[in-house]
Order: sequence, then C-alpha cells, then structure tokens
Amino acid sequence: MDSFDFAFQPSIEKVHINELATLGFVQRKENLIFGSAGQTTA
Repeated sequence: MDSFDFAFQPSIEKVHINELATLGFVQRKENLIFGSAGQTTA
C-alpha cells in the first residue's frame, strides 16, 4: 500500500482503502460491494 498512487484517482479516500486492506470486514463477517451507487445489472 505504501507505493499506491492515491493522486491517480483523487476521489478514492486513503483512509477507506487502508481500512479495507486490514481485511477487518472479513473478521466482522460483513459484505463488500464494489461499484457505482445506483449501478444495476440486467
């Protein structure tokens, strides 16, 4: 994570990526969904 270029995509918040990198959501048995808000599939 030290070499990740957060300036490449300014809308990505470093604190959120670092939290995901800890994999704490796995231990808490939480779901993780990637995609834009309102995105659906047909």
